[in-house]
Amino acid sequence: MVEALKEMPRSNWLVLDYLLRFLHEVALHQAKNLMNVMNLAIIFGPTLLRPKEQTLEKMASPIPSLILSLLIQRGSLTS
Repeated sequence: MVEALKEMPRSNWLVLDYLLRFLHEVALHQAKNLMNVMNLAIIFGPTLLRPKEQTLEKMASPIPSLILSLLIQRGSLTS
């Protein structure tokens, strides 16, 4: 994952970092909006971390959501 992030174009990296900061902020208000880190990761994970080749097995995988939940908990690519 670290290598993939290092290879991202700078503009994509900046957008992802901004999005992670935003989703982290949303998760901080989970008492009001009911969107905790895992809920956000389940919604955004398959879109943001979609495999190049989509198979039924890959689409059902929880791995993208788990990876995104860790990134949202961090709140940034730099912290």
